[in-house]
Amino acid sequence: MPSRRVVERGKPLHAVSNLAIECALILKSIYCLSLRAAQGFLSSVLELMAFAVPCRLPLLLNAFSRYDEKHSMEKEKYDPYYRDFPSNVVPVRTPFTRPGQHDAGHVFIYMTNKWKQWSLLLDKTCIDGIYNEARQYVPSGFSQFWLLEKRHSTHKLRVLPFGSRAWRNAQLDQSDFPAELDRQVGSGRPLVVLREPARYYTQQGDVLSYHLQEAEAVAAAETYTRRHNHRAVVGLLLWDEMWL
Repeated sequence: MPSRRVVERGKPLHAVSNLAIECALILKSIYCLSLRAAQGFLSSVLELMAFAVPCRLPLLLNAFSRYDEKHSMEKEKYDPYYRDFPSNVVPVRTPFTRPGQHDAGHVFIYMTNKWKQWSLLLDKTCIDGIYNEARQYVPSGFSQFWLLEKRHSTHKLRVLPFGSRAWRNAQLDQSDFPAELDRQVGSGRPLVVLREPARYYTQQGDVLSYHLQEAEAVAAAETYTRRHNHRAVVGLLLWDEMWL
């Protein structure tokens, strides 16, 4: 609905609808335009349509300029991890800190549809109390609570000087891979491949794929890292519950 304010009779009503702001933001993003370029582009489109609204364009651009500024501030402050769990492993680290099979067996939490979605790596010997800790530190809401056991995480790609032959990935030791990767995980528990969270919030989430065989899950994680230069982790799903 358009925003409204009381004006004197005969003066134009400066109103910008949410739909107009979203439309301008979409065009700015699709064509990679600056604010000034987006203003000129929209002016040209409206002129071609013989639909002149000169008084509204500056207001529209100011509106989504403030929108961009607000979300840029949110990006700078974003931290995807809950850091206060008493059962954090010591020294504290994420599921991605030590690649390969290192830290396999420890657990971590992933929350869907949340501003903060990850826990740090948690000590599996404290697993009986982790759920109660989560209830204390993770706000309830329309979300899914996953408790996962780390099975494998990928290495960062090696950065080489310009002109050098690119490596597809850092060389891996045989000890970096879980034993018997070709076996099917027992108890019918699925394996989930998740990407490392970005530095800024995204509604897309971090879940990449689901698997029943560990070899397939590890291969999917390694393929993702090679293609996107971004780390991934394979987790065995131990607990799945609506977080209401």
